[in-house]
Amino acid sequence: MNRGILFCVSILAVSATACGKKSKKAGMAVAVPAVEPVVRAATPKGLIGTSSALADGLVVTNPATSIKSRIFSTGPTEILQILKNVDTTIDGYETRMNGKLVKCLADYSGDSLVDTTPVTFANTVDFDGNGSTDLDLEFTQYLNCTEALDTAGESWRAFGRKTIDGKVNWYVREGGTESSSQAGASAIRVVDGSDEAEVWFRVGKKATAKTQSTALAHLKRSSDGTIEYTHTGSGVGYDCGLHMLSKSNLMYIKVAVDQEIQNQGGTTCATSTAATSKEYCIDGSSSSFTEKTIAECSAAGLKAAAFALKGLDYSTATYDKVVSAFAEKMPSTIATFTTDDPPAK
Repeated sequence: MNRGILFCVSILAVSATACGKKSKKAGMAVAVPAVEPVVRAATPKGLIGTSSALADGLVVTNPATSIKSRIFSTGPTEILQILKNVDTTIDGYETRMNGKLVKCLADYSGDSLVDTTPVTFANTVDFDGNGSTDLDLEFTQYLNCTEALDTAGESWRAFGRKTIDGKVNWYVREGGTESSSQAGASAIRVVDGSDEAEVWFRVGKKATAKTQSTALAHLKRSSDGTIEYTHTGSGVGYDCGLHMLSKSNLMYIKVAVDQEIQNQGGTTCATSTAATSKEYCIDGSSSSFTEKTIAECSAAGLKAAAFALKGLDYSTATYDKVVSAFAEKMPSTIATFTTDDPPAK
């Protein structure tokens, strides 16, 4: 009897399905939920679907319109397409594995199949550069396997898993240096058997003109259906900082007032404080984005005090610091992805 690892990607459902059950024939099976359906299912309906691009310099009084145009419509910062591309890539690994043993994930010790220990890989972005942690952004990934997407290792991909609080957390990392052909990079965590997912993504590089979209964004989809999203950058709308918390089509959005004008690059942003920010409560069930009272968002548990993520504050960041986020070469400490025939029983 052959024993190996089946890398099973669930495209239609996020929770563990039959492919997540142990198989005597395969020796071990692992379900890696697709992340795009998780995020799409919890996204306010009004944000889904392409809208017309906003002209530069246009004043937008309702930030939901900007979010739809800049983040959920066709373009380099379209988050659902970014996630779909990652899901498609992971689906390709299933074909490549084809029942073979992937030693960077698990290998045999005698007659037992034993998981390998993932490498801890942490990203820290020090936006203010002063050594303090007030604007530091951190995302820790646990990676078992990596492969280069070019000969120099400038563009690369890695994935891994770690059991946390009894649940398997899967991590997918796509990296690109600032000089690589891969202008974007992402880091994703998705929890097996849960609707929980977390996404970082960067679009743009130093060689990109400042009149093009450059972004650093962070999204978390909680198991209760809440989505929290925050971004900063250039040409993504509310470049000095946007923070959104949504559930059941209701959106609480806080933005830096400096950037109600949708400009691209070159803006000096004031430090985000209560005096320099503005909050909205919006019905996102349709693209009409009807404004509600802040009290309605508060009653639904959607308010700044409920924010779990640290906001991405562009006030003391430079353009280069935004695009430098996640800009490493392929780490040599993570095992290379290879497949091998499992040992015959």
